[in-house]
Amino acid sequence: KSWWFKREFAADRALLGHEAVELSLASLDAEADVFLNGRHLGHHRSAFHPFVKNVKEWLAEGDNVLLVRVTSGLEHHSENDVAFLKNNIIDCDMYGRGDARRTFARKPQYAVGWDWGPRVPTCGIMGDATLTGFGRVAIRGVRAWTKSAGARAEVAFEVELEGLREWSTTEAAVTLEVTDGDWVVLAFEREWSVRSGVNFLDFEGIVEDAKLWWPNGMGAPHLYDIRVAVRTDEERIEHPRCRFGIRTVRLCEDKINGSERLFAVEINGGRTFCKGANWIPADSIYARVSEQKYTALIREAKEANFNMLRVWGGGLYEPDVFYEKCDEMGIMLWHDFMFGCGLFPDHLEWFRREAEKEMEHQTRRLRNHPSLALWCGDNEDHWAMAIWSEGGKKPPFFAGGYCYNELAPRIVRRNCPDIPYWNGSPYGGEHPNGTDAGDRHHWREGMMNPDMEIRITPEEYDRTDAKFISEYGYVGPC
Repeated sequence: KSWWFKREFAADRALLGHEAVELSLASLDAEADVFLNGRHLGHHRSAFHPFVKNVKEWLAEGDNVLLVRVTSGLEHHSENDVAFLKNNIIDCDMYGRGDARRTFARKPQYAVGWDWGPRVPTCGIMGDATLTGFGRVAIRGVRAWTKSAGARAEVAFEVELEGLREWSTTEAAVTLEVTDGDWVVLAFEREWSVRSGVNFLDFEGIVEDAKLWWPNGMGAPHLYDIRVAVRTDEERIEHPRCRFGIRTVRLCEDKINGSERLFAVEINGGRTFCKGANWIPADSIYARVSEQKYTALIREAKEANFNMLRVWGGGLYEPDVFYEKCDEMGIMLWHDFMFGCGLFPDHLEWFRREAEKEMEHQTRRLRNHPSLALWCGDNEDHWAMAIWSEGGKKPPFFAGGYCYNELAPRIVRRNCPDIPYWNGSPYGGEHPNGTDAGDRHHWREGMMNPDMEIRITPEEYDRTDAKFISEYGYVGPC
């Protein structure tokens, strides 16, 4: 079904006096049309990046009406669209992977059914809806990263400003402060002539007696606050509070011998042993998960001595509170991009554009979180290609391969080059699910073994010589 949402609101002269007034709908699941005062503002086709539009010219002083029509997204795609998947995709009925059309819809894939959850197709406005006025300058982003971690830590910052006057510069004073409670650790101020469009300002500094961010069990996950403000002759604007941790992360793939390589995460120069689980969405209807539930679940992970969660690629990019709690509790994140168990149609230009917008938005949104230890291209898609090829069902092309092998590494490099990227899960070595290199999904040898005696024997898991187990199953409490 389609759902119509209606909002009546008033706009005053002060709001209309801004250079720009932006409407932002944080998440629309999954195909949406947006109307303001009878004008169609555009069609949006992803739950994974926001709809943003400068609506100043269509606002009226006084009463306004916003209409949003949302559908689940599947109805836009037909049997003809998915014909190339026939005999090539994981069997939807056998494995409970829902509807074959799901790979065309940029929304949580699990919503149309998975082997661990029911078919409850999500639909609606899943995030905040805001209307914001901007003067001549807007703060579009702040990036923080650690160049070296130690008692005398070297840190760097990038502030992105947008000049909203298309034909003139704006004189501004930009300040950036790093604080630890009430203590100002670093302070910068720079006079800047903000040019039309995009501007980047770089700052670097040394934090003496630095308190590092450590994973759970290795030390305290210390966090610093960043405050950024811009002052012009007309106004003073502040960026929302941003927190970061002083830490470095590296993926160690050193050679062991002629055929094997390590696969280990190093934090602040020290190798970690990653302990944890895969994180799937916390509810079939993910919009109703409360901040209290996120807090409780992450706290339970910490108390279970986890130090890592893998955000699984058939779900969603979680709301801010999830990442904030992982930062606070020292839970590292292996983060898949949202492509799970299928062939994704990146031979279509519109799909490539959507994937790029999604990756661009999410890497910029999450890059300052010290918990983020690795970006990963997909869940089981490289592995599936290997299985299909062995079974004589090789697709005519690797649908999705452009996203994982070309697009994602470029965007991660551009927006957060200090965070490692890995093409898929599992991936590494000659066979994507081998044991010589990379990570492995360990299912058939244990919980999915046809021999029930092997299935229920925990010691079977001691037999693996894989370098990193990023997914396995075992019978236990839900």
